[in-house]
Amino acid sequence: MTVYVKKNQRFSDPAIDRQIDELVRHTNATLDSINAHAALTAAHGATGAVVGTTNTQTLTNKTLTDPVISKIVSPADLELDCGANKTLKLLDSVWDDIQFPTSGAKVPAANFPTWETFTANTSEYSFAVDDYIDLPANEMAHWWKEGTDVRIHLHSTTKAANVSGSNQYAKFTVWVSYADVDAVWAEVAVTAELTIPTATEALTHKLLSVGTVSLPGLKVETQVKIRVKRIAATGGTEYAGNIFLTQVGVHAEKDTMGSRTVGAK
Repeated sequence: MTVYVKKNQRFSDPAIDRQIDELVRHTNATLDSINAHAALTAAHGATGAVVGTTNTQTLTNKTLTDPVISKIVSPADLELDCGANKTLKLLDSVWDDIQFPTSGAKVPAANFPTWETFTANTSEYSFAVDDYIDLPANEMAHWWKEGTDVRIHLHSTTKAANVSGSNQYAKFTVWVSYADVDAVWAEVAVTAELTIPTATEALTHKLLSVGTVSLPGLKVETQVKIRVKRIAATGGTEYAGNIFLTQVGVHAEKDTMGSRTVGAK
C-alpha cells in the first residue's frame, strides 16, 4: 500500500503555502523512493535476486564463508565440485574399518587352525591354543588420516557353549607389520584376552579390542600385514572349545574422501 501526504489547508501568506507545498512534494517523493526500494529484487549492485528473510529463495553463484548449516536437503543428486587435486576434508575426523578377512589366510605347516563347518552352510577357521594364521597384506586406505594410531580388533565366534558355571577365557596375540614406501618393515605385537561368560551360547559373535598400534609419520600407500595367534589364557580357566575367527579389523581415522592425487593426500 502506498501512502501520500496531502495538504488540507491554505494559509493567507503565499510564502508559507509555497513552503508547505514544497515540503509535501518532497515528502511524497521520499515515500515513493522508499516504496520503490522495498519492492526491489536487485539492489546494491547485485544483478540477481536479493536474499531476504521472509521467503524461500535460490542462491546461485554465491560464495559462503564459514557458514553454519544444520541440515542439507537434496531433492536430486548432491554434487560437490572440489576442483583439481582437491577432496572433501573433514575438520573433525570419523572412524572407518580396514578389513582383513581370515578366509584368505595362509596357514603354517603346524599349529594351524581347522577349516570346518561354521553355520549350516558356511565354514571358517577354528582356533585351538597355539594355532595361528598369516593374513595377506593390505594397504592403508586413501581416506586414512595419515600418521594417526589404528586400533586392532577381532571378530570371533564361540564354537561351543560355556556351561562351566564360571567365566572362561581365550587369549590372542596379533603381530602387525607395516612399511611406508621406500621404508624398512617394522613390527609390533598387541595382546588381549576375550572373556566368555558362563551361559554364553555356541556361535555367539564376540568382539575383542586387541590394542592400539602407533603409525607416526606414515602415509597412504603404507602396507600392513597381520599374524594372529591364539595363546594360553592367563585370566582364568581356558575356554573349553575352539574359537572361530571371522575377521581381523583395523579401526582407522578418516579425514578425507579419498586422496587428492593417485598416491598422495
